Amino acid sequence: MSYNENEARHSVPSVKMTKHFIGVSDSDGDSFGTESHNPANFSVQFLNPGITNVSSASDATKTVLHPISMSMDVYYNNVSENFRNNRFRLRSSAGNLLTQTLNGVAVVENGTNPGNAPANYDPKTFPVVRIADGIYKTGADLATAIVAAFVAANISWTGGNVITWANTVYDSTTQSIRFRYATAAPAGTPTLFIESVFEDPNTGVEYDSSRVLGINGAVVGPPNFTVYTDGAFILPYATTQGAGAGVLTPSFIDLQTIDTIQVRCPEVAKRYFRKQGNNPVAGRNPLAFVPILFEVNIDASVGGTFYWSPPDERYSQEISSDFSTMTFTITDKRGNVVPINNNGEVNFQFYITREIPIASNEQRIKAMSEYNRFKSF
Repeated sequence: MSYNENEARHSVPSVKMTKHFIGVSDSDGDSFGTESHNPANFSVQFLNPGITNVSSASDATKTVLHPISMSMDVYYNNVSENFRNNRFRLRSSAGNLLTQTLNGVAVVENGTNPGNAPANYDPKTFPVVRIADGIYKTGADLATAIVAAFVAANISWTGGNVITWANTVYDSTTQSIRFRYATAAPAGTPTLFIESVFEDPNTGVEYDSSRVLGINGAVVGPPNFTVYTDGAFILPYATTQGAGAGVLTPSFIDLQTIDTIQVRCPEVAKRYFRKQGNNPVAGRNPLAFVPILFEVNIDASVGGTFYWSPPDERYSQEISSDFSTMTFTITDKRGNVVPINNNGEVNFQFYITREIPIASNEQRIKAMSEYNRFKSF
């Protein structure tokens, strides 16, 4: 058998490499400039199908997105209704010593006997304190807002005066909140306590401000019904009232509501994130596999700007479908979109590589032969 030294040369396919650098910003989104615009959720459209069109898998073209850098202004209301961390309840150990007056309607606390609900136990009567939604960069800012929230809550001793919390301050040494009030009770020395974790009896919405307030838990409740409660914090009368030194929350306050973000792009992302359900009923916690581009930790404080660059190629993502439209959504680990204020900005730079196989001479000759064969009929 003879040997043809050019045979191998004819059968080796070649690959054409292309690289396209792209930069997108939330200002490229259709909603930019509107009041509802959220920089963490925007779509961009490309008018160059020669780049964005990913051919079928049969042609073996390989298209890959490579992140270069991302920047995000960490401008979101870290204490807000969105995160369900802007409320807490104030209660008395006796269960009936507080009155909250809102819009001229006075409601007396009724929580003396959980075993005899609702006659003597009605969570709808428990005074609620709501912190104004906002960006709180420091503990001092938060303490000021808590005092303002107490004023707005208008909570008084039942049969007595409105409780003044002007002495509540941020303690820079322990990085926690020092709770104090100046108004004496009509009689006795009642203990108060805070519930930073509770369910709104009217809406069923669960609130948890324990991380923001630096509260862990304590044994609290009405007489004969005290139990350990997550997010509870005791305010002894002698320590908290009048000339008392006040009571420091057991943990430092944590204003970094979001510490990890996920960048999602459904048109491109094929890397799946495993998410466990949170249904309290056993057997109803199915796993959800959510496609994301990548997940990174935020190392910037609220009010600052977060910068990120991938250390290697692990964040690259092969693209298997057309990406003429790309929707970028930044969420927390639970899938909630980060509510960045519309004066913030998000930028994402990446490049697209395409490996396009070019038919070898042998493949061209074979294709031409097939064409000529069918043409002869």
